[in-house]
Amino acid sequence: MQCEEVREKFADHLTRGVEAPLPPQIAAHWAACASCRAELANADELHSVWVAMESMPELESTREARSRFDLMIAAYQEGLN
Repeated sequence: MQCEEVREKFADHLTRGVEAPLPPQIAAHWAACASCRAELANADELHSVWVAMESMPELESTREARSRFDLMIAAYQEGLN
């Protein structure tokens, strides 16, 4: 497995809970990859963030928020040009 593939699976691992067993391919990659292993070292903290995010209420979008977002994107695109 490549780092990118492992990182895509990392969120799934965190949402299941860090005590859940790792799939063998991911465990093998993390054993061999220092960069991905460093991310795994912070798993407890990241799991806490995921749990907190799940408990947050969903926000409703307003026309004003959409308008501000569109203006922000337009300004960003103008800055690219």
